[in-house]
Formats: sequence, C-alpha cells, structure tokens
Amino acid sequence: MAATLRPIGLSDLEQLWRLDQDPEVMRHITGGQPSSPALSEALLQRMLAAATRPGLGFFAVEEDGLFCGWMHLRSDRFEPAWAELGDSTVSARTVPENAASRRVMEKLGMHHAGDFHFPGGTVAGTALLPVPGVLYLRYR
Repeated sequence: MAATLRPIGLSDLEQLWRLDQDPEVMRHITGGQPSSPALSEALLQRMLAAATRPGLGFFAVEEDGLFCGWMHLRSDRFEPAWAELGDSTVSARTVPENAASRRVMEKLGMHHAGDFHFPGGTVAGTALLPVPGVLYLRYR
C-alpha cells in the first residue's frame, strides 16, 4: 500500500491533536507528554501559513484514505548551503535517538551529514527547548 500526500488543511486539526496524544509519537518532542488542543491549533495555523511557493508546505500523509501523519517540505532554513545547492538536495532532520526516523531517511537514500541543534522557542505558551539534532542529505 502506498502512502499519499495532500496539503494539510483546517479539517486535519482533530487528527493532528489525536496523533499528538500518543506518547510514542511525542517521545522525541515533549518526552512523551501529549499536546494540548491549544498547542495543536497553534501548530496547525503555523503549518497553514508556511506554504511559500507551489509544492512546498505541510502535507497530510494518508494510507488507504486514513490520516497517518504529516510532513513538511520547504526550502532549507537551517543549512546556509541550500541556496548554493538549489533544489538538487533534499534534507531531513530528527533527534539522534530517533532510530525509526533515521532508518526511514536511510531507506530513502539519505546519508548522515552532520549534527546541529534544533532552536528552542515558545508556541501557544509551551516552551520548546533547544535539542540536539542530526542532519541527513540526499543529492540528485
């Protein structure tokens, strides 16, 4: 069965919130704590505002018509080399201990290209601390 992508929309709020109630989903984001409805709504609003050009933005991932997650496709704002590489490179990031995400990246032909820190911040009154991350790249 193949997964399909579609632009994320307002109708996805409940599915996003339900996904963020799963401690395993949130393990590498909040230490397993579920998100609040207010945080899920604030994040969805940020997702909806993020599309910068056609084909970029946040997408719902569905399998057999059922919501199973989301992904973000955007120009790389963490890597200053993105402007030089153009659209010939795809990058992905996760926390070092997220072995499942790292396996997915490797299955997609990506390679570990370095370490960095995700920046911290505050979203809907929830403090997000800076955390270590790993960068994966794939060149065309």
